[in-house]
Order: sequence, then structure tokens, then C-alpha cells
Amino acid sequence: MNKITPNHVIFHEVQTVRTSWIWGLVIIPPVIMIYGMIQQLVFKKPWGNNPMSDAGLVIVGLMVIIGPPLFVYFVRLEIQIRNDGVYYRYAPFHLRFQCIQLTHLKSYQIIQYRPLRDYGGWGIRYGKYGKAYTLSGNTGFQLVTADQKKILLGTLKAEELKRALDSIR
Repeated sequence: MNKITPNHVIFHEVQTVRTSWIWGLVIIPPVIMIYGMIQQLVFKKPWGNNPMSDAGLVIVGLMVIIGPPLFVYFVRLEIQIRNDGVYYRYAPFHLRFQCIQLTHLKSYQIIQYRPLRDYGGWGIRYGKYGKAYTLSGNTGFQLVTADQKKILLGTLKAEELKRALDSIR
């Protein structure tokens, strides 16, 4: 006998940063820092008008070289449809899933949105159409709660997400 638990996952999507231009922007500061470190530590040419000590340069350099790429690597948007509601988490900002219970969900629909114009870009954003959790693309799943709050979840699997939610409503 198949017993479905209240937390049974019907749909699961995980989005990560996979856009090459974002990675390009993230890599620029580490490359500049590596250049400066080589200049100062290897060729013994002080880097900049007011150079740091070698130890300070190594500490700051490691933070710049490791920090941003590591951060972008761990950024992800997870969306789950479970028997009792819609769960989402924008890591590393949310440690736990946020939940909109089915009983609190008034409506939902697939929408095309303009990330820059409607929300000022991607990420966790507030715009004229409510709160948005997006990572890439321009397709979202707009949820409206019983208290009229609008939440947009960016998705690459809009139809699949809608079918999953339709199946439990």
C-alpha cells in the first residue's frame, strides 16, 4: 500500500547560476587581484598608490579570489510542490524552505515578466507586482495568497510546476 505523507514531494526544481556573463563578471575581480598579488609578491613591485602589506594583500586576495565565486556557486532557487503547499528556498539567503499552504493560496498562473523593468533584475526582489524570487529567464509562476500578497517564483519548468499544483488542488 502506497501511503502519501503530508510532505510528499510532487514537483522539485533546482535552479543554479549557469549564465556565462554572470560568471564572467564574478571572475573579473579575482583575476585583477591575482595580477596585483603576482606584481607585489613575485616581482616585488608595490601594487597601487598606497600598497598593502604582503600579509594584508594575501588575506584580502584570498577573500576576493575565493569569496565571490564560492558565493555564486552556492546560490540556488529550489521550488517544491508538496501535498500541503508550495515550498521555496533561495539559498544561501533562506536556510529553511518558505511555505505557502494550499489553504492560504488564492490563485496561481504562469506569466512572462520583464526582470529588469518589473523587478529591477534577478534575485530576491520587490517590484510593482509583488515579491519575486528569480535566478534566470523571464518565465515565472505568480502566486496570490489569501491576503492578496503576490509572490513570483522564477521557473524553467512552468508547465510541469502548474500541472503538479493542479493535481493537488
